[in-house]
Amino acid sequence: MKSFHIPRTALFFILFALAAFAVLYRPIDLKALVRASSQGTLRTEEVAHFGSTNDMDYHLLSMDSEEFRQTAELLSTVSCRKKLNQNYSAYTHDTFPVQSVTVSFYDDAENQKFLLTVYSDGVCILNSAFVSVKYPGGGAAQLYEQLAGLGQ
Repeated sequence: MKSFHIPRTALFFILFALAAFAVLYRPIDLKALVRASSQGTLRTEEVAHFGSTNDMDYHLLSMDSEEFRQTAELLSTVSCRKKLNQNYSAYTHDTFPVQSVTVSFYDDAENQKFLLTVYSDGVCILNSAFVSVKYPGGGAAQLYEQLAGLGQ
């Protein structure tokens, strides 16, 4: 009876691929990014059709404001995981109008810590990458509702 033998190079390749997948697919915790931020912006937007913005509200959130505290507290509970099967540059909305909330957080030197856009249909983009969202209130659609409420 022959014994089964895996070549050493194949074993190293498999281990390397698993390690690379684990590093690329690890959860992104926004808590540390929020803590490193001292200011932020909150923008709610409604797009009626491709290429136009009908209604846009833009709020600058100072560190001392209640909106900043509430937004930071909410985002501190959010965990994101990169989706590997979606291409940001090829994304379009199938139906209009589309509502979105975009949150940007910056440090004292105005270096951007993160840019998070959540659409009403449950699509979420973090720093130009599609992500799935988990937080105590549900998924991306529920996060949109929470952030849209803060933006009004």
